[in-house]
Amino acid sequence: AIRFAAAPLPAQTAEDFIASAKAKSASRDKFGAIAELDRAIALMPDLASAFFQRAKARLAAINTSDLTTVDEPPPPVDNKTLFDGAMSDLGRAIALNPDFAEAYKTRADARSNMAANLAGRNDREDVMADYSSAIRAKPGYFEAYYARAMMRGSSGDQPGSKADIEQAIAINPDYIPALEMRASARRDERNFAGAIDDLDRAIAVTPPEDPPTEAQFKARMPYSPTPGQSELAGLFTLRAAIKRQNDAIEGALADLDQAMTIDPRNGYNYISRAVISQEKGDLVGAVADYATFKELTGDHAGTHAKVVIESSSGGKTSSGQ
Repeated sequence: AIRFAAAPLPAQTAEDFIASAKAKSASRDKFGAIAELDRAIALMPDLASAFFQRAKARLAAINTSDLTTVDEPPPPVDNKTLFDGAMSDLGRAIALNPDFAEAYKTRADARSNMAANLAGRNDREDVMADYSSAIRAKPGYFEAYYARAMMRGSSGDQPGSKADIEQAIAINPDYIPALEMRASARRDERNFAGAIDDLDRAIAVTPPEDPPTEAQFKARMPYSPTPGQSELAGLFTLRAAIKRQNDAIEGALADLDQAMTIDPRNGYNYISRAVISQEKGDLVGAVADYATFKELTGDHAGTHAKVVIESSSGGKTSSGQ
């Protein structure tokens, strides 16, 4: 019998390895993605996009299991090595393509969020320079304007922060994080009507979302938005706080009801409603909401709310005792 040799498989290209890396990232195989990008870079060591993708894969592989309830095996590479490798990759990508706006912003984001813990230093000036470089390379980069606004605000440069957030919204009027940030700034200025206008717009363009998973819920910290916080519910919560500050009590209660319908396990909303109920003289409702808060969070900051509520009623509970 005649046997025919199998035709050799075509050699894989750098683009093939990059595509494979993206597929592995999508399936949460973080280190598999890094390995594929190693192969891509070995074939094309001057490909800026490959260095950029490997940097993102390394940053995604940094173990944050201490901040969540997700059980993950110990990583084969420690976090600092991953961070330093990502910074090196991003530097290489920018050296190969000085107009790589996404690389500048990714490096700035990583330095802003992780550098103090993983590099033992504060890179504020470098972060600002990277955001500015991203904007120079891509003038319509509204996410970079927003990120720079956040950095400027935290540095005390309120006029610069305000200018950047206005620019982000001018480029993309439906950019929810910028609308929320401007609403908070307007609230501080006591421009309640403007703040509510921004949140009306943000709520209108926020898509419906599934309730938080059990793992996300358990990862929450009371009184602060976390990865488990529903974005839409959070917007209603913020609008409720602004309405209450503007003495629009019934509107505030309606917004809290909306937030709790979307995300019924967020204890913050129950405490907010408890305080409003106490101010209205509805001590039964206030104590009931406190009890729900305690059930959801294990009390934590709720003791103070109970003291406030009970002190207003002369020490009586909802039963009058």
